[in-house]
Amino acid sequence: PGPVGDSGILYRTSYWGTTNDTYGWYVGIMKGGVLIGYGSNSSVSAWHRIQSVAMPLSADVWYKLKVIANGENHKVFLNDKLVLEINNPRYSDISGYAGLRVFKIATSYKNITIE
Repeated sequence: PGPVGDSGILYRTSYWGTTNDTYGWYVGIMKGGVLIGYGSNSSVSAWHRIQSVAMPLSADVWYKLKVIANGENHKVFLNDKLVLEINNPRYSDISGYAGLRVFKIATSYKNITIE
């Protein structure tokens, strides 16, 4: 995925700051694919992209994005298909908050569920 806008799910966030990238984990979709990474979870701005997968995604199409985080394991599904899986201990002990993020792109959300 290239340097374009993205939107997606924030989770395991224990700090919400006014500076960019102060959340916990983030999974996003963009024109060129799906990405996963984490912010600083503190007042310091920091972004770390861990992995991404390129795939053609189109504008004006609804996509179902699902994240399952269990301990160090993070699974990302797009339209019920597993597209990313990583193991990373960062913030694995934080339950935190969840939210939605939009960055430099027009996005709509519907049918949001957190379990």
